[in-house]
Amino acid sequence: MKLLAVDIGNTNIVLSLMNESGEIEDTFRFVTKVERSCEEFESILKKFIGEIKIEDVIVSCVVPEVLVPFKEAIYKYLNKEVMLIDHTLDSGILIKTDRAEEVGADLIADATAGYALYGGNILVADFGTATTFQYIDEEGAFLYCVILPGLEISAKALSSMASLLPDIELQVPNTILATNTIDCMRSGVMYGYIGSVEYIIKRFMSELKRDDIRVIATGGLGRLISQESTLIDVYDEDLMFKGMKIIYDRNK
Repeated sequence: MKLLAVDIGNTNIVLSLMNESGEIEDTFRFVTKVERSCEEFESILKKFIGEIKIEDVIVSCVVPEVLVPFKEAIYKYLNKEVMLIDHTLDSGILIKTDRAEEVGADLIADATAGYALYGGNILVADFGTATTFQYIDEEGAFLYCVILPGLEISAKALSSMASLLPDIELQVPNTILATNTIDCMRSGVMYGYIGSVEYIIKRFMSELKRDDIRVIATGGLGRLISQESTLIDVYDEDLMFKGMKIIYDRNK
């Protein structure tokens, strides 16, 4: 029996089959489209799951418009109700922001795994459609969060708002000393973004008066950024899904 863990994100939806040990055995990624019907989701589920026995389904969703047809497809195909991550579930952390109900399911899953696997006094940086930074203290309290436009959004904004600037592939140039348009843009976008990330990390350390904060990176572009920053201690590609499994085990 497998756990189906589903990340419904702003850009992509990721389906993961997890075993009892929390290992991801298979994944399937497809583009998030709010106009997808229950029948479309059911077809996708059939192709991915086939005859595999599913024990339960846990979902992290930041696109509410997608949730109703997706839940209907899960019920029709698997005869299961989903466990939907929110602030009311037992996650092992205490959300102490101004409005706990506004904290996204993805942030809760990240913070849960971050604290469970790496302890407190950590800053979890998730590089997705948006980039988020979450601080969790030694007592497991989710205290602070910063949200900024993701790297891809930043690059697309530059090309879409300036007619002579093309779309660029996101890669770090060997030098900031650029001599052509593409490299000029790459230098600005990549080194500018890395600089923003490092400034935010340093600002957390300064305002909290803690220079021993451990920084955990995750998300699609987290590996790229972590390779370029000396302030990031760990890159954990599957941090969110690890958090989803922890939350599932605590609430099943």
